[in-house]
Amino acid sequence: HFRDARTLTPLFVKTKEAEFKAMEIAIEKLLRPVEDRNIPFSMIYGNHDDMNEITKKEQSDIYRRYPHFVGLHNDVEILKDETFNIPIYSGDGKEVKFNIWMMDSAWKDKEEDKCYNQVKPEAIEWYKKKSAELKAQNGGTPVPSLMFQHIPLIETFELTEECSADTKGAIKAPDGKYIKLKDTCKGVMGEYICAVDEKTGQFEAMKECGDIKA
Repeated sequence: HFRDARTLTPLFVKTKEAEFKAMEIAIEKLLRPVEDRNIPFSMIYGNHDDMNEITKKEQSDIYRRYPHFVGLHNDVEILKDETFNIPIYSGDGKEVKFNIWMMDSAWKDKEEDKCYNQVKPEAIEWYKKKSAELKAQNGGTPVPSLMFQHIPLIETFELTEECSADTKGAIKAPDGKYIKLKDTCKGVMGEYICAVDEKTGQFEAMKECGDIKA
């Protein structure tokens, strides 16, 4: 059932049918302004999307009802709807000029009854293969791409350093220590980084493929 994101206790619905209806209403309120303006849009799952009775496949079916929705497709059965790419074509529709990767970084192994917060190894291999295909179609040049996923890579911590509590931009870590962005980095870190659990080779794959711009 719908659960409080912090305590995971059930909230205001008692049955799966009521939860599904509540989810439909919530998604409609979010997407109606975009849909009414004829704006193509997509989405990717986060770590709270397995914390209810509605499966990701059932959630995908809701999004697919919207005419301007793009995505939630994959020709690799093990990845299902949870990881996919969106090619962006040239004006004549003949060449892929840009690409968007949508990676599911939080999933549950039903057999192990264990939740993971990392991109599946199978998804990383699929990305490498698909990126190579796009590169070949582009005359040997990697297709410039953006990659979206909910949970950041653990390598993100390499942009930070330990500091004192009174340092400008200091963020308190769960262990009581403080970190901040390195002086060589630009940007704002507003909270502690909730990254994936371990290095899985995804970052190395991105460097190897050479297509990710951000």
